Amino acid sequence: KTGDTMAARRRVLVTKMKDEPQQPASAEKGSGGHQVLRGIPTSDDGGDKPGEEERPVPACRVGLGCAAALLPVSAAIICFATVASCYLLTEKQSPFIEKGLMFPAISFLGTEGDAKTTYQVGFATTGTLLMLCIGLLTILVHPLFETAGIVTSDGHVSVEEARAAVRDALRTGLFSAVGVIVQGLFVLETKKITLQSFIHWGGALVFMTSAQNHATEVIKLYERTASKRLRRMFKWSLSWKQACLNAPSIMFLAPIGVQVCRAAFGLGTGAALQNAMGLMQWGIVAAFVMFYVSYGYDLWLIITTTWPKRGEKSQKAQPSQTIQ
Repeated sequence: KTGDTMAARRRVLVTKMKDEPQQPASAEKGSGGHQVLRGIPTSDDGGDKPGEEERPVPACRVGLGCAAALLPVSAAIICFATVASCYLLTEKQSPFIEKGLMFPAISFLGTEGDAKTTYQVGFATTGTLLMLCIGLLTILVHPLFETAGIVTSDGHVSVEEARAAVRDALRTGLFSAVGVIVQGLFVLETKKITLQSFIHWGGALVFMTSAQNHATEVIKLYERTASKRLRRMFKWSLSWKQACLNAPSIMFLAPIGVQVCRAAFGLGTGAALQNAMGLMQWGIVAAFVMFYVSYGYDLWLIITTTWPKRGEKSQKAQPSQTIQ
């Protein structure tokens, strides 16, 4: 009787197992078989799948987010404060306003005396902070876009192209920061052309070209990412970056050309023309600096976002805070 009872129980259990729907073996894999980051949903359904519950943000992460956001903001403050301080010091040592020159080229503001020291320390600090900011961005933000891939011109999602864009953004971002440091440490020699002057002009050109290329690669990542959540999350940041990149960066070459002609041939130019080109240079540099400031928002958003936790049943998810 005992054997008959156990056999009957086994038949009932087998019947129940056949009636229950089986879960697919690939339920935990990312779409297309791509590797995904731990804790990040693999679909754009708003995070309603089991195991994707939103968690409260610890206070320590809020503090870390604020600290990371202060990196590019501090770099911008130091940059603007350096230019303002050198402007006042140069005007005090060699008055230029009374000659009708209101907006001299930035390079002419740090050529001698206290203004030279302020110029060197200020821009060296600015470039160092920008390097740290680019490093954090590469570690925390860019892997999300790299994993999601970007949409190519033929409508396909390419992870390789996203990785190439991340590499180019890192390389050009670091070069732009190095350009800031070089042109700051090797100040312009105004009395005659020297090797130091060429190094200064080279650093300025490296900063301009690298910053523009960096901005182009980053905007491509933000604009063409295959993840709808990332596009929604960084929509405001993308608009900010696009507005900064729209500055006519090629006009940055005009002030450098004036500096070369003035130092090489002693050619004087009218105050109005110098003011126009100086103001143009100030505006372009400010646009690039504000582009980097936008990274403060990106870093704060990534660090303070409540990421989904696998292994627990989801109760409520916020689509704007769940990243693919």
